[in-house]
Amino acid sequence: MAGLLCFVDEPKYLGWYVVSAKHFMVSLHQMRVKVFQSFNSIYAKSSHFTEPVIQHLVNANCKPHLLYGSEVIGWNNSELSNIVYAFDSAMCRI
Repeated sequence: MAGLLCFVDEPKYLGWYVVSAKHFMVSLHQMRVKVFQSFNSIYAKSSHFTEPVIQHLVNANCKPHLLYGSEVIGWNNSELSNIVYAFDSAMCRI
């Protein structure tokens, strides 16, 4: 149907999910989901690799999901701790 407009709580714009709030906020949920998806795909095949190789793969493939566009967002402490926790929990499994 042409002209159909859908209203959503979190529109996706340039890879960010913008949350409807009184001030500008982005959702970290999708970022964390992408990190854990890419980590799980690496970790599932990790029996063939040594620990430094796995750490390099995680840094090269998972970290960009967390850091995409992060230089333009004013993070608060709670958001920063969520990002750090997501990365640390992946690295601790190695």
